[in-house]
Amino acid sequence: MLRLAETPVIQYTSCLLKRCARRARHASLDQKIIAIFALAWLATACALGLIYVDGRALHQSTLPLVGQALPSLTGLSQLRLELGQQKPILYEYYATIDRAKFLRDWRDSQSRTDHLLDAVRAGLIGAEQAAPITQAYGRFNLAARQFDDALNTARIDWERTRTLLAETDDALAELARTVDRLLIPIERSMIASEQNTGQRLNSLFTTIGFFALIVLVTGVFFVITARAWLREAGNRRRLAMFAERDPNPVMSLAADGRVVYANRGAEKMLKMLGGASATAATLLPQDLGTRLQAMRSAGIHHDKWIYPAAALTLSCRVHFLKDQNSFHCYLSDVTRRKRAERQLVFQAYYDGLTGLPNRRMFERRLETLLTRRHAAGIVVLLKLDRFQLLISSFGHVVCDQILQNAAARLTDVVRNGGQGGNPRAGLYRLDGGRFAMIACDAGKEQIGEALTKDIVEAMNTPLEIDGREVFVTFSVGLSSYPPDGVESGVLLKNAESAMHYAEQRGGHGYQSYSEQLNSGARERLDMENALRRAIEREQLELFYQPQLDVASGRIVGAEALMRWRLDGRGIVGPGEFIPLAEETGLIVPIGIWALETACRQAKIWQGLGYADLTVAVNISGRQFLAADLPQTVARILRHTGLPAALLELEITESVAMKDVDLTIATLCRLKQLGVKLSIDDFGTGYSSLGYLKRFPIDKLKIDRSFLCNVTSDPSDAAIAQAVIALGRSLNLTVLAEGIETPQQLDLLRRFGCKEMQGYLFSCPVPVDQFSALLRGGGYREPPPAREEFMLDLACLSH
Repeated sequence: MLRLAETPVIQYTSCLLKRCARRARHASLDQKIIAIFALAWLATACALGLIYVDGRALHQSTLPLVGQALPSLTGLSQLRLELGQQKPILYEYYATIDRAKFLRDWRDSQSRTDHLLDAVRAGLIGAEQAAPITQAYGRFNLAARQFDDALNTARIDWERTRTLLAETDDALAELARTVDRLLIPIERSMIASEQNTGQRLNSLFTTIGFFALIVLVTGVFFVITARAWLREAGNRRRLAMFAERDPNPVMSLAADGRVVYANRGAEKMLKMLGGASATAATLLPQDLGTRLQAMRSAGIHHDKWIYPAAALTLSCRVHFLKDQNSFHCYLSDVTRRKRAERQLVFQAYYDGLTGLPNRRMFERRLETLLTRRHAAGIVVLLKLDRFQLLISSFGHVVCDQILQNAAARLTDVVRNGGQGGNPRAGLYRLDGGRFAMIACDAGKEQIGEALTKDIVEAMNTPLEIDGREVFVTFSVGLSSYPPDGVESGVLLKNAESAMHYAEQRGGHGYQSYSEQLNSGARERLDMENALRRAIEREQLELFYQPQLDVASGRIVGAEALMRWRLDGRGIVGPGEFIPLAEETGLIVPIGIWALETACRQAKIWQGLGYADLTVAVNISGRQFLAADLPQTVARILRHTGLPAALLELEITESVAMKDVDLTIATLCRLKQLGVKLSIDDFGTGYSSLGYLKRFPIDKLKIDRSFLCNVTSDPSDAAIAQAVIALGRSLNLTVLAEGIETPQQLDLLRRFGCKEMQGYLFSCPVPVDQFSALLRGGGYREPPPAREEFMLDLACLSH
């Protein structure tokens, strides 16, 4: 202020104001008004001049900040942020080895980075200052390319890949530090500009304050001299409201709620409703008097109501005029908006197909119940059994009708409350063929199991869909709170575990949660994770069980059987991990490894002089149904050098009969390679002799279940004799599995069986022990015991 008072302009203005004040004592009112407005204009002009000078200086102060510092800081910051997004791309590539996704994400990030780097070099900080960034960026790109080359190989060297990843990470970190070093001087420059700008702003604020003081003084005088004008302006304002021109209903109400005035918009709305005897009061709430009295009592001057009126939904804004003791009402039709809101709410929280609350409503309801700390309750998950099979069989349209009918039947069961009669249960549809239910103040021993039993029984009756009967069943899982958890996520997880357990037992039943379910699932998941690394860690091993010629006892073949040496558990049998591999799809790479390993070992035995030794490898269902199985077998034979005639591929009878046409086509393609084909576990499936004749196979393997009691059970002996006779009539070699006693061997020799395999000679052994068996020459039959029991073939014929 002192600086302003010392300026010549202010001093001259002050002298002028004093002179005008002395003359104004004898001037008329109009002259005083004109003089004061003239002085106010002069003071305003002076203040605006000072504001312009200070604003100009402020502009010059902030120009470097806005023109260069801020763009440079923004460009470098964006470059720093983009560099930070490249590290997850590299690590994701290292984890998934998905090069297609890596190249797509990497090119997008590199394109943005190059664009930002060009902008930085072009004008933000200059090409010379950006040289360290360019060099560091080049080193980082070089390291990234080397890392990509290391992963894009047929056999990945993981140790070198990890080293290259670390080098790439270091190069990226150095590039980030280089960008940070360039940001420091820019930030310092911005701080200095900020301080200078602050000083300029203080000066400008002082000038503006002086200007505001002038405006205030002028305003006070204006208020004093304009009272009459304000009275007239008030009258004009009231006349300018033009309520009659408002298309929406506008009403004026007395203190007791009587309609004093209603505009044409109200009359138009009454005509639209079609009420000949309706009055303007029809558009107002029925309890209008009570609402107005509440506004007066609470001192509320504004309120808003939404209520139904005839076929419409109206919004009413009410203003209480205390000085006039009256109310003004402004109505608007919100019917369409409310209908749209209800539709949006329905779409957000309800399933459009069944009309049931959806997953979002289920989760909100469950969270609410847990927040209120109910004493007890249950969460029930229901899954429609074989839902994908229904879709494949009937299509989505029919399946939608199945879901609608099933939902209606479940709703009836839940509404009745089951045998426990719990009316507080709610049904929800989650997704697909999955439903859920929440029951409050209930336990599994009370309402839960009774209700789920009713659900299972209700689905015993078939659904009528387009004149056909469709049987659908549910797998039901239950968890209760608080015993099974007090958080929604835990309860849902536990109910999911119980439901999957019920589904694995064949469905159409229910299962309550227990801790053993989760422990079994965790153990299964741990085994799956370990199995995924079994090949890489060289934990898988092939054992070989000899196959012998019955007549001579000579070893003519070897069946490759897989074993898993798991740390901490020892050898894991195939019956424990093969089903898991089938379910997860790991059986495909494991099967390829087993096939290649067996062929390589058979080639070694061939080189040692066992030129006619055949190696048999089991082919899983997933492998056999794959379209590239013949190509895979041909590639392995080509790489290992094993003659195709020394490889025998075994498929089970159940796999062969899944798709007979596909089986025949695949077997023919394999047969063209020259390999031998055999049907394993013959007799346990449902083969048709007509199909068996069409299969281009070389061998039948009688399942061990028919040979356990072949010397004591005439039925098993008859089946074995029939299968051997069938194989001989079809010119097939018949091999009997599970031979454990000399009596079984002697009987099979009588039946004409050609080959045997079993513990009578050897169990499955590692490759070194099998080589020792080959050097031993084969099986030497012991002399028969004096009291040896042999089954009479004459008895078998009866």
